[in-house]
Amino acid sequence: MQLNEIITAAMERRQLLGLCPKEVAARASVGENQIYKWEFGSSAPTLKTLLKVLDALDLEIKIVERNEQ
Repeated sequence: MQLNEIITAAMERRQLLGLCPKEVAARASVGENQIYKWEFGSSAPTLKTLLKVLDALDLEIKIVERNEQ
């Protein structure tokens, strides 16, 4: 999974929950502008910040072993 796919999933979750970027930023204790920039693709979050945002949206990243073919 690529970073842009994770950000898209987070944005879709935000919309599903009926939250605006400002509300997500407040829940995650990050800057509101950061959320807008990620959603518009003008910057990328650090892993630490991405995890905060995902947590605020009740999402998580799982690392699993790839199946070799």
